[in-house]
Amino acid sequence: MLRALCSQVPSNKDVTSLDWNSAGSLLATGSYDGFARIWSTSGKLEKTLGQHKGPIFALKWNKSGNYILSAGSFYL
Repeated sequence: MLRALCSQVPSNKDVTSLDWNSAGSLLATGSYDGFARIWSTSGKLEKTLGQHKGPIFALKWNKSGNYILSAGSFYL
């Protein structure tokens, strides 16, 4: 899983946070490039979510697994 994830995220955009959904079927990652990505357990990139204006430093699934909260910083 991690090998597949590492090969699909640009090398200059480090993963800064990650969280599994409550079912353990999807992994959400936040990156320094400001994108959140959702991965399957097989390592397939399922979805790329909207761009923050700066790095994502934290993210968390809600209990039912239908929302992700992300936090980061942005530069003016």
